[in-house]
Amino acid sequence: MTQSAAEKATTDYIENFDDRILAANAIVRKYTYISAGVGVIPVPLIDLMALSGVQMCMIRNISALYNVAFKDDIAKNIISSLVGSVAPVGVGSVLIRAIPVISIITMPALSGASTYALGKVMIQHLESGGTFLDFDPASVRKHFKKEFKSAPANSKSPK
Repeated sequence: MTQSAAEKATTDYIENFDDRILAANAIVRKYTYISAGVGVIPVPLIDLMALSGVQMCMIRNISALYNVAFKDDIAKNIISSLVGSVAPVGVGSVLIRAIPVISIITMPALSGASTYALGKVMIQHLESGGTFLDFDPASVRKHFKKEFKSAPANSKSPK
């Protein structure tokens, strides 16, 4: 019985570029959907904590796929630096939550899009041979925003 690329990603480094990218994209897709579900949580601080946890799991899985040592503290900094640059936090999140109809549409889309963009940026960085130690959030912020805008929840065409 053979393993799919996504199943193999949890056990071995995938040498073949196409299979590795398919596995990495499968990880991003899975956590993008989970993040969109987290966006439905109606409590502002709880939803942000849950979203951060989901994004940490995604980064951990992507780093395992690339056999790169996962650094918890650096991953937290990456998430807060990149996601915080596009997603409403604090007062913005509370204001969106105050209008239930807008909240039920907006927060899942924002949560999913930020996770999608984060995953795409991590794939690009690790695919180019990068590690957590040389990841510079400021240098990829423009690429992150581009991926955020092109996320399936934000684009007019399905991906």
